[in-house]
Amino acid sequence: SVGTNYTIHDIYLVPLSNNFYWVVIQVTDQISGLPISGAFIELYNPLSGEYYSNLSNLTGTLQILLREGEWNLYAGLDNYIQFRQPIFVGPPDLQLFEIFLISFNDLSFEIISPTSGDLVEGSLVHVYFNASYLRGLSINMYVNGDFSGTAYINTNYDFMVPVFSNGTNIIDLEA
Repeated sequence: SVGTNYTIHDIYLVPLSNNFYWVVIQVTDQISGLPISGAFIELYNPLSGEYYSNLSNLTGTLQILLREGEWNLYAGLDNYIQFRQPIFVGPPDLQLFEIFLISFNDLSFEIISPTSGDLVEGSLVHVYFNASYLRGLSINMYVNGDFSGTAYINTNYDFMVPVFSNGTNIIDLEA
C-alpha cells in the first residue's frame, strides 16, 4: 500500500513561571539628574514572547506587573541615546530599575589629529569625545555624506574615522 511516512520529533516545553512581580522603572537624565517624562519604554520576554510598551509618567516612572524571568528593557526619547539592558524580574515583590539617558546635546567631540591646517592625503582622523560615562555606544561615521563605518565604544573615549578624499571633508557622527 502507498502511505505517507511521518517523523516524530522530540518537543521540549519550557515551563513559564506563574509568579508575577511589580516592577518600577525610573528614567532620569544622566547629566541633570531630573526625571524624564514621556520616555518610551519597551519590555520583551524572549521566552514567553510577552511584550509591553508605554511612556514614563510626569515623575519619569513606569510601574508594571511582570512575569518572573528574563526581560529585555529598552528606553528612549528623541534627542537621547537609546538605553538597552537585560533584566531579571523576580523576588523581592517590588523591584526598581533605574535608567539614565544621555542627551545628544551633552556630547561634544574634538578632533585630536590632524590639527587644523595639517595636510592629510587619505588618512585617519582621530576623534575624542567627552562622555567618559558611556559604555557600549556605537557611532555611525559619515564622510561627505557617505557611510564610512561604525565605531563601537566600550573602554576608550576616542576612535578613528577613515577619510580618503583630499581637501575639506565633512564628518558627521551619529550615535
